Amino acid sequence: MNCYQNIFTRILICIRHLLSSDGFLNSHRVENHFVRKRKLSLRHVVFYLLHTNRCAMHQNLSRICDDLSEIDFPDQISKQSLSKARQWILPSLFKELFALSVRIYYEMVDRRKTWHGYHVFAVDGSKPQLPNSRGNLALFGKRFNTSNPSQVYSMALYSTLYDVLEDIIVDCSLHLDLARQSIIIYDRGYYSEKMYRFFFDNKIFCLMRLKSNRIITRSKSDDSIIMLSATNRAASDTHGSDPIPIRVIRVELDSGVTEYLATNVMDPDITPEMFKELSFLRWKIESKYNELKNRLEMEEFSGATPVSVEQEFYINMLYSNLCAIVKNDADEKIAASSRPDNKYKYQANRSYIIGRFKDLFTRLLCGEFQRSVIYDLFRSAVRHQSQIQSDRKFARKKKKDNLQTHFNHKKSAV
Repeated sequence: MNCYQNIFTRILICIRHLLSSDGFLNSHRVENHFVRKRKLSLRHVVFYLLHTNRCAMHQNLSRICDDLSEIDFPDQISKQSLSKARQWILPSLFKELFALSVRIYYEMVDRRKTWHGYHVFAVDGSKPQLPNSRGNLALFGKRFNTSNPSQVYSMALYSTLYDVLEDIIVDCSLHLDLARQSIIIYDRGYYSEKMYRFFFDNKIFCLMRLKSNRIITRSKSDDSIIMLSATNRAASDTHGSDPIPIRVIRVELDSGVTEYLATNVMDPDITPEMFKELSFLRWKIESKYNELKNRLEMEEFSGATPVSVEQEFYINMLYSNLCAIVKNDADEKIAASSRPDNKYKYQANRSYIIGRFKDLFTRLLCGEFQRSVIYDLFRSAVRHQSQIQSDRKFARKKKKDNLQTHFNHKKSAV
């Protein structure tokens, strides 16, 4: 097996071991639940959550009995009993499985992809619409439709730290335990003087798109270094009042629009044109959100409570990382076998990988562990390719005002 297959196999073996451990499972249950011997055990419910899809619950119950005979999932389980049982499993169980995938990947990967010697990360956020349950409205807050104030929605907010070169979601909330030779890219709306001073003081490299502000007006060239002084007492008290340098890059987009980038990377060998290239790498996190929302259907929650929402959130993050490992391997093989004079370039079909992976994942966790199945998954990912559409441009669409887009009562038939 090659590097990616070894990483994928190691993650599955570790997850399989944890899910067979009573100590691990019991550490993630609500106290005084799953203590009596009943038809529906904690392990049964965990495998149901990992195996389920957007189908109606009665279809998922039938599927798990047919597909995972090894776990002896009880028949004649009511939807109500299963919905109630999942509330006693802490989302931290699935969060720990997701964190495991990140840790093993970076421990085992042979060589890290870099941009001019830097590891590149991007941070962005999203606001998934949640089922309008009483618990979600209380925990995540209410959002109102300005054109119809009587309509109330529940929405969450999460932020993702994403390795744009490795295609790996590192964390679902910002954490900064990164290598020194790393750059974090931010979109407009993130920059603040306090935030920039934090990165500068902690020697963490960043690149931020700027909105129109006083820093832009002080920029006199395409590449300026401006001394930034504390503008308010809060900034002065927290980070000191000493002036610090901020590098402002002016770049011209193909559309003719001028963008301004702020960074604490002072290396003169990194030119404005290179910073423009680096800024475009941030688009990969937008593609990752497209995968999470439209291919993994992360926002189509099957449960309506805060616990259910968090459980499914971390399960999808785990799935995304495991599928990315398969795609990384397939993309390398496709690139190695392609001829230089080919008119088009190809990549592994991400939709195929996700669909095939979800069919096999829980079977590998609970049945006989067959490495040949993993090998076939990686090999088939190379065969199913899609053409890379280069130089594609999309105008940003203005979002409609808080219109409901997800309906929990609508289920997939397959």
